[in-house]
Parts: sequence; structure tokens; C-alpha cells
Amino acid sequence: MVDGADVAFRLGRLSGSSFGARKLPSLDRVIVATPANLALRGTPRSPTDLENALSGILRSEAAVNTSWASQVRYEMPLNPSSMLSKLLYAPVRPGAVIWLGVRPQRRATMHALQTICLNADHGLNGDRYSKAGGARQVTLIEAEHLASIASHLGVSEIRPQDVRRNIVTRGINLLGLKERKFKIGSVVLETTGECHPCSRMEENLGIGGYNAVRGLGGITARIISGGSISVGDAIEPLPLALGGT
Repeated sequence: MVDGADVAFRLGRLSGSSFGARKLPSLDRVIVATPANLALRGTPRSPTDLENALSGILRSEAAVNTSWASQVRYEMPLNPSSMLSKLLYAPVRPGAVIWLGVRPQRRATMHALQTICLNADHGLNGDRYSKAGGARQVTLIEAEHLASIASHLGVSEIRPQDVRRNIVTRGINLLGLKERKFKIGSVVLETTGECHPCSRMEENLGIGGYNAVRGLGGITARIISGGSISVGDAIEPLPLALGGT
């Protein structure tokens, strides 16, 4: 088999074979939501509404080593009344911001700041990822995870700028904010996914840096409502009844 191939064919004469040519059927994909889920999230009226309603559950991924233009993965939203949903959306202990920084250019040294300004239309002021509607407008990581990464590498400290995240928090499990809206200072953000490490970690942190960050890279978020964030501000999820998801 060839890596990346969905189906492999071998052409040639097969003596005594009962195989015959058959047209491969097309594959239709259907997304189903329960009435309770629609009541909570609203009924999508357009592809954009659908993407927003699923909050990252519907994702397009670039195809690798295939002739397809894209690959799309669909996942069923949780039933809001299920026990698992209640556990996932249970209260999350608030945390606090302990460091802020922006990346002015690719590979440029990060600028540590006491306050950052964010705008839903333009992203994080002064950051290279500043743009409207991006899923990666802001990146966050836990100070506790920086300590874990340092431990995995056998060093005493990993600086926030080494992993190039915008916001460092303490006292909150950021994965508890998955598919949630949350507030920091006067800003409302929405989690869009995990912030996985890139090959730059091997360069910044040394040999083993990439694997040391795996599972500990924090989260990405989009800006729902702009404002300012300062070191010391609290970070906490919005109540679901007030649009927390």
C-alpha cells in the first residue's frame, strides 16, 4: 500500500476470478442535532451559522498525499441533557493572567506587556496573527504546563516567550474551557482548539522540545468581544445561560 492512499488497485488478468468492475458509490455525510441541542445553540441558517454553532466540531483539514481537495471530519454534538455534557460543562475554577506578550513578526522576539488590546475585527493589536475572524487570534498556555515542559526537558525554567503564546495563566485548567466562551478583563474569547507544538519548539527548547510540549501547548481562541487584558486579570468561563457556549 502507498502511504496516504485511500484505496489501492492492482490491474491485471485474474484467471478464474469472479470479480467484476463496480462503480464506487458517492458518500453523503449528514449532521444530526437533537431538539435540545438546537434549542441551546440555535438553528443554523447558513454554512457560517453551522460552523459557528458547532464551534469547531465541523472542521476542514487539508488533504495529505491525495488528489482530494480537502477532507472533512464530522462529529456529533453532545446532547446538552446528557451526564457527559453536564460534566464537561460543570463549573471551572477561575484562574489569573500572569504574563502577556505579542509576536510582532515571524521569528521576531516577543514583546512582554502589562496590558494588551484586542479587537474582534483586527485581532490582537501588535501581534502577527492579527486578522478578522481567525481561529488563532489569541493563544493561551498554563504556567503549570510551562513547569511540566521544563521538567520533561530537565531544565529549571521555560520562559513564556520560548513557546510563543500570548497569554500565560495560573490556577485554571484551560482544557476545561473547550467549546466555551470565557472572559478575561473586559474581553470575551471563545476556545477554538488546542495549540499544538510546531517544529519551532525543537529550535527554541532544544532536542526533545517538540515532544516535551505535546499535550501541554495550551489553547487557541477567537475574539468575541474586544477590550483590554492586563496582568492579574481573572480568567473564567461565562455561564452557559449567558452564552457560554
